[in-house]
Amino acid sequence: MLFVSLGVALASTPSAEIGWRGDQARFTITAPAGFEISPDAPADLALRWSGRELTLTGSGGELTGGLDIGPVRGVEVEGEVAIQLCDKASGICAPAEFTVSGAVPTAKKGRVQLAVSDPPDAAEHTPRFNTDANAAADTAFAAAREGGGLVVLDFSAVWCPPCNLLAAEVLHAPDAEELLEGFEVAVLDVDHPSSWALKDRYAVGGYPTIVVVDAEGKELDRTVGYDGKQAFLDFLAGATAEKPDWAGTDPATLSADDAGRGLFAQVRGGAHEGLEAWVQASAASELPEAHLARFRLDPGADEARWLSTHVPSRALEWVPYAGDWSDTAEARAPLEEAIRRALPLVGGHEAADLLYFAAQLADEADRPTLYGAAFATLHASLSGDPVLDRAHWTFLASLQAKSGDLDGAIAFLDGLTRAHPDDPTFLLEAASLLNEHERYEEALTHSKLALGRAWGDNQLRVALEHCEALKALGRVDEARGTADKILHQDKAPADGLDVRTHRYRQKLQAFVD
Repeated sequence: MLFVSLGVALASTPSAEIGWRGDQARFTITAPAGFEISPDAPADLALRWSGRELTLTGSGGELTGGLDIGPVRGVEVEGEVAIQLCDKASGICAPAEFTVSGAVPTAKKGRVQLAVSDPPDAAEHTPRFNTDANAAADTAFAAAREGGGLVVLDFSAVWCPPCNLLAAEVLHAPDAEELLEGFEVAVLDVDHPSSWALKDRYAVGGYPTIVVVDAEGKELDRTVGYDGKQAFLDFLAGATAEKPDWAGTDPATLSADDAGRGLFAQVRGGAHEGLEAWVQASAASELPEAHLARFRLDPGADEARWLSTHVPSRALEWVPYAGDWSDTAEARAPLEEAIRRALPLVGGHEAADLLYFAAQLADEADRPTLYGAAFATLHASLSGDPVLDRAHWTFLASLQAKSGDLDGAIAFLDGLTRAHPDDPTFLLEAASLLNEHERYEEALTHSKLALGRAWGDNQLRVALEHCEALKALGRVDEARGTADKILHQDKAPADGLDVRTHRYRQKLQAFVD
């Protein structure tokens, strides 16, 4: 079976042939019955024979029309092909990757069909996402009950950068068994409809949300976001330790520092409302955690200046939470000072993050330069290991586009799409960037492809980009029809469930009404 994601099985694979006359030879790909090769979508080819290698990074049309490859008589040819195949009946397109191989006779002219097969790693492809959340949780709880351990509920998404970084550095790292001794990990795909009840039960908002529970599901601790490997391991260590029941404590009975610790623990766990008494009780605390929590709840210049002066290395724990306050003249100076102090103390993706926030604070004319600096910094920090680098790819593309190189960003995302045929992430990011830059026809191409492989909540997000492009092009009826189709193809979560799905559906409903 050809390794593709078209939602239906192909009756046959594409055919590949080499035709030659003397020293002139052409390599051609033909789509299977009922499909066509997208002529405008990106295509990759690598062919090898007799110590030679020919590579192409171009379009599908260059392969369907035939590609001159030079003399190949009397040799064994092998290689890899990546194209976009489109189902003529549904119009859905998806990447297809396969290998080709065969022997070319020594005759002066002729044609030979090459063998076409799956890429070597196709059988090993086991996605962690688009999977049943309840099944993952049940397996982890059963293992915890049998082994006497705890369960780490990892509420994450395929498109979520910090989720992917947490997975690569800790939860699914090569040394994960050692790092997570005593814990069973359940990856809960927050896009999948099966996650609705679990997200509601554990009041999950942002991603990743990590909830540590006992074998019966009782919550012991939680954290939202990912502040790095060591911080996460410290969180896990603390999850098993005795700690106050902050939610059941009257902060007026605590010292200012203890109230600050309690406030920080609740904010770190995702709480944002009903904490006024905690803020008041911690007002005299000079603990960094108290200042961090107070700023994240209510950004202001005094807290910003204190944090910038006393804990500059922790700027990324509060600068991103400046929100609307960052648009004011009062905010700009302390935030810029915080970034200036923090940059020499960090490196890699953290420095890129700081430069990104610096660009957002800068005058419009200066932003492309700062975004370009962030792009260069992040690009230089990539390890070359796709498992580790994956968390940074969409941000890298966004920075490249914001620096002025949208075409380069889209080409990068298209390459990632070919390499990850089951993942809608990179098509969704490309559609979003193209919509943002008013290149709506191209946005439609990418969002249409993404709809063919998306699921659950991320399909709703893709549909929103698709409908936005249609609306911008004046194709309002098509936008209405697409939104209505997506809204009715799956059941909605019950009204009592507090999940993001409702918000996505409301936005789509606006295209129908």
